[in-house]
Amino acid sequence: MCDRDTCRWAYYDASRNQARRWCSMAGCGNHVKMRRAYAVRRGRRSGAPDTGPDR
Repeated sequence: MCDRDTCRWAYYDASRNQARRWCSMAGCGNHVKMRRAYAVRRGRRSGAPDTGPDR
């Protein structure tokens, strides 16, 4: 089953290490990654310093 909460698609993982998580990277994978990144950025608003690389 797809790793996105609202998706109920099933898929066959033919990858060598069986690491596939989503039915489609373009749809479900992108949605899950965007939500995770947004949650991380939202948590950083509390005044915590950015630990990213200096530019």
